[in-house]
This record gives sequence, C-alpha cells and structure tokens, in this order.
Amino acid sequence: MIEAAQRRETAATFHLGEVTSLAFDADFDVVTSFNALHWVRDQPAAYRCIAAALKPGGRALVTFVCAGPRPSVEDVAMDVTRDARWATAFHGFTAPYVHPQPEAFLVTVTAAGFEVLEHAVADQSWDFRSRDAFAQWCAVGFGDWTARLAPETAQEFVDDVVDRYAAVTGRAGLFGFYQLRAELRR
Repeated sequence: MIEAAQRRETAATFHLGEVTSLAFDADFDVVTSFNALHWVRDQPAAYRCIAAALKPGGRALVTFVCAGPRPSVEDVAMDVTRDARWATAFHGFTAPYVHPQPEAFLVTVTAAGFEVLEHAVADQSWDFRSRDAFAQWCAVGFGDWTARLAPETAQEFVDDVVDRYAAVTGRAGLFGFYQLRAELRR
C-alpha cells in the first residue's frame, strides 16, 4: 500500500512499522486505520501508541472487524484448524486476530486516554459472486494459517474454510462481518 501511495504526487511521507511500537510523540492531528487493527493482538498497546502519537485534541478514526453474534471467517478458520486433518499442523497455533466486543473496545480506548466521540457497529457483507472468487480472496488473507502448511495443501485448507463458512452466511461467495467505526479524541 505504501509503494502504491508513494507513486502518487504527494507531500506526504510514509513510515512502515508496528502500531504497538510507534515512536511518535504528539506529532499528528489525525490518525486513521481502516480494517487493520483487528490483526493486532495487543489492543491496549496499540491504542496507547496511537494516543501518544496524537497532539492534545487530536483525533483517531478507526474502522475494524469486531465481534458479533455470527462467527467470523477467521473464527471458522480456527475451527477448521482443530479438524483431525489439520490439527497436527496447527498444534500450538494462536489466532492471529482479535475481534473485540464493542464494549471491551470502549474500555480499552478510554484506558488509553481517548474520549469516544462516536462509535457504531454495522453488519456488513461483501458479495464475491462466486465461491472461487471468495476462496481467492481468503487465500491472500490466510497467510498466517497457510504458512504452516505444505504449499500443495494450503488451498485445500482454504477450501475447507470457505465451504464451512458458506453455512454461516447462507451461501458460497458471501462474506459477512461486523465492522466497528469510531471517532476518538485524545
């Protein structure tokens, strides 16, 4: 994403790093994150670092996948790791994502020094229009899972997840998720 952004004519500068080890001190007016923070296991550290990077009164605009009443595709992937066929490869594997409950998110950001200006959860869906298109998308996002598998079996794992997930959404190719959007002020 940074490479694509740098190809555009812009005065912006870009830094690649981990949100939990940001080294900025009240340098920004706004921080934004779109569908990324649910891949950060240490949520309190992430929000403390984001708060520290903001000037007093600065705002953070965050959007991420949160928990909800329907299992996520990642939850289904974790269920598949426990199947007899895959269990050996995933022994000791820890989920690479966190889907916070909305109430827990509010506690976390408040403890990090934020005032919650607004927040809302939306039940979203993306229609990939085919099982195969959804499976291709999942194959890209399942790197933490497929890295534990032989290349010749990685797609079979993805296929198992996609097929089981169709029962969650009601049809193959439909991706449903709960998305929390919040505006926070330091």
